[in-house]
Amino acid sequence: MHQIYNERGSKLLGFYQFFFILSKIIRRKEEKMKKFTVLAVIMGLALMLTVPAAAMEIGFDGEYYVQGILNSNENLNDEDANSTYREMRLRFRTEITVTETLQLITRFDALEKIWHSYDSAFTNDEDDDNIDFDRVYMRIISPIGLFQVGRQEGVTWGLSWANDEADTDRIKYVLPIPMGGGKLYFGAVWEKVTENDKGTAFADDDNDKFYLAGLYRGENFHGGLLTAFYNFKKFQTPGQAFATKDALAKKALLDEQAGPLTLAINANGYASEQYYTGAQDATAQAGSYQAQANDALAAQQGFSQVVAGYGADTSLEATAVAVPDLSAACDAALAAGYTTAGEAVAYFESAASQLQYGADQYTAGAAEAMATSEAYYAAGMAASEELAL
Repeated sequence: MHQIYNERGSKLLGFYQFFFILSKIIRRKEEKMKKFTVLAVIMGLALMLTVPAAAMEIGFDGEYYVQGILNSNENLNDEDANSTYREMRLRFRTEITVTETLQLITRFDALEKIWHSYDSAFTNDEDDDNIDFDRVYMRIISPIGLFQVGRQEGVTWGLSWANDEADTDRIKYVLPIPMGGGKLYFGAVWEKVTENDKGTAFADDDNDKFYLAGLYRGENFHGGLLTAFYNFKKFQTPGQAFATKDALAKKALLDEQAGPLTLAINANGYASEQYYTGAQDATAQAGSYQAQANDALAAQQGFSQVVAGYGADTSLEATAVAVPDLSAACDAALAAGYTTAGEAVAYFESAASQLQYGADQYTAGAAEAMATSEAYYAAGMAASEELAL
């Protein structure tokens, strides 16, 4: 149901009230002021009646329901009585169209309660505040899209099944884009969940939600994608804070009761990790030494073939020219102070022996460290099992 109110009628009624009050004042003034004042009032009335009238459209809609509820075996306990009652609610919505691009929407619920007569606003009982304004927001149609600002419907998305709405303070932006046989809607929402920055006790403690969405509506189908970012700086409810505090207190108590075992677990775990790391390092060193020993042994065998073919006194310079694969080994022997192939054989034989010894030592150390790490790990697991018991 819609009604149209003309602001000219409102102005005229207001003028009559104003004129009645003003006439009382006029009678108290001196006679010489009466004619001037009455003339001014008449001119004002003429001016008001000549101002173009602007129409504002107000639409109303709502609902009232009474329903009965029967819950049998509500708590899955056969000894419980049936829960039977009636409840009601009046919901009233207004839509004020100021211009074609600006609307104000409000909604309130009244007497949303269990149906019985002993609670009443007139007896100062529980329904003393029986009118609850739950929504009020502006709808602004701009050249760049639709804006809705204020307390409005939130939380819902997608299908209506199992999708409960809530009243949320938010700014919502929607941009429709014609595409194909339907429309693509781009949406963005900023929602203020809790405001915790008012005052001087806290700073930057608000809880906010941000949404981005894309939705396509065709002739026979629609689908979309919604993504959200929750920027929460504080617990939503005291219950969350108390639950966290309680969990931390229980953890502290368990830590105190299991102190020795906890220390053993931590110590054994740390030691196992350290020895495991040492075993890995020793294995890497053993591999490096083994590779160098193999290179030295290969160089010794190469110089031995040179001695057999050219003689032990063959110079390392001539050897490098004759056997290019031994050029790097010749440089190493020259750097160590040796000059002939025979001296190089002895040098690389000794080096191979020492490097092989080092590789063997690191290999043995790695095996020992790994065994120790496993022993500490087993001790830590035993302590963990004891703590679990």
